Amino acid sequence: MKQAFKLSAALLASVLVLSSIPVSAAEGDPAVTMLATFRFDADGIHATGENYTVTDNIVTITASGAYEFSGTLADGQICVSVPDESGDTGTVKLFLNGVDITGVSEAPLYVENAKNTSLNLMDGTENFFRDGGQYTNTLAVIYAKDDITIKAGGDEGSGKLTVEASYQHGIHCNNDVKVTGGILKVRSNEGDGETTGISDGIRGKTSVEIKGGKVDVNAGGDGIKSTKGIVTISGGETEVKAAKDAVQGETGLSITGGTLKANGDRGLRLDDGTIEITGGVVLATATDYQVNYPENHTVISATQATVLWSLTEELVKDQEILITDNETQAKIYSFTPDKKFRYILLSGEALQDEESYYLTIGGKPLMPSDTTEEKIDGMIAELTDLIVVENTISCDIDGNGKEELQDLVLLAKIINEDTAVKEIVTDAMLQAADVDKDGTLTIMDLRAEIQKMAN
Repeated sequence: MKQAFKLSAALLASVLVLSSIPVSAAEGDPAVTMLATFRFDADGIHATGENYTVTDNIVTITASGAYEFSGTLADGQICVSVPDESGDTGTVKLFLNGVDITGVSEAPLYVENAKNTSLNLMDGTENFFRDGGQYTNTLAVIYAKDDITIKAGGDEGSGKLTVEASYQHGIHCNNDVKVTGGILKVRSNEGDGETTGISDGIRGKTSVEIKGGKVDVNAGGDGIKSTKGIVTISGGETEVKAAKDAVQGETGLSITGGTLKANGDRGLRLDDGTIEITGGVVLATATDYQVNYPENHTVISATQATVLWSLTEELVKDQEILITDNETQAKIYSFTPDKKFRYILLSGEALQDEESYYLTIGGKPLMPSDTTEEKIDGMIAELTDLIVVENTISCDIDGNGKEELQDLVLLAKIINEDTAVKEIVTDAMLQAADVDKDGTLTIMDLRAEIQKMAN
């Protein structure tokens, strides 16, 4: 019979109601007055308005307010440099309306000085920032010395920004990075060890916070990282694939809402302290270790059902991790890691205390072995070694250990919807009996099984 795992109130924390945070679209009000507009093309930079300078393909914004950008700039930069941020405490609002900038000698977007800067992704537009070589004065494709926020620039939040880092980090900020809306894709290079270095996706020295929108990071180094502070995910949809740490905090890592899929050599990592999970849906997979406990004394504190698994073998990527209800077989969660993995962390409000669930990976059932219990901070987590079980059952429908003609008769009855017989048949048996793997039991499966038995 199939194996199931059960969430026990004695083992796992209680479930809280997931809180969603709406994406703000206030900045996208069409009544916003642009202080200047910029259009890039093969002839150069065409600008109208005030509070800016243009020098050698570099547009420098010198005051807070709203500015709109469009077009393609093959080698240039947008630079935000407010001379006196203590006197000008407003936000520099950059509205991206289909812009494509490659920075060959320096970062295509450089926030040198400003109280706050926001990137507003206008509805229905696709925007690109790319690097073109190693930089001297900046560390990333988007490099900010002060706070920077990426947000929706309209009511729909359909604006897109793609950051492509072949040599540098994707996004680096010396203070706080926030994502509140829009669709953000970051790609950073793994490096060849000689001409290019390994680069991270999103780095915020003080903090990284994701409150809304869709964030997709594929990094040759770490995915989302705070080098001196905290990473917080409170809303939106975040997916990370990283060659190193998928999501890493220095002093804190907190997940309170939204959806997070984190695949890396290490899924979630905090150098020292407590990883807090109080909401949202989290699936984190890893090959090295799930959370670097106990080496660096990192612990997990969860106020909703959270479970950790350690597999007995490393599995390849692109295999669906499926959690179903043990009684109804209804799907609870489904994820497909895009990196190989051996460790799994799953947390979500749909997992209920004292309920049983069924786990399969790549269509294969898993069964627990050598289950241990270990206290982790304020909760008890279930640390379970899971053995991947091959589907060795063929058509032993009656479960007597033999493949016989009567099994085929029983299978025929199942095909004819004999509910009394169906009650003794497990999912694994049904999957095995579907010989041609078309998702349906038919007479063709019977013929294939008879031929197999004859051979």
